[in-house]
Amino acid sequence: MCRAGELSVVFATELTAGTYEVWLYFTPHENRATHVRITITDAQGTQNISISERGPTTPERLTALSLGKYRFDGTATVRICNKGSDGYVVVDAIAFTQN
Repeated sequence: MCRAGELSVVFATELTAGTYEVWLYFTPHENRATHVRITITDAQGTQNISISERGPTTPERLTALSLGKYRFDGTATVRICNKGSDGYVVVDAIAFTQN
């Protein structure tokens, strides 16, 4: 959870009940954070994961990273937070693909 002075972005949508793969789109760069906190709220509750957005300098190359498969029963929420980050946290889009 983010506290005062920390920033987050929240993606929330209504989905038909089912299992979805959640995708994060961003542009990797050497100045990006290696510890990006992500909270996904699904039918099971709250799932916390951490990913790295660091990579070679490729500003023209958007990366799609799977955050895993989750079961949703209506509302799907993904929160990305910069708490404890060691670089820039960048988010271009979130996608939900039904399996």
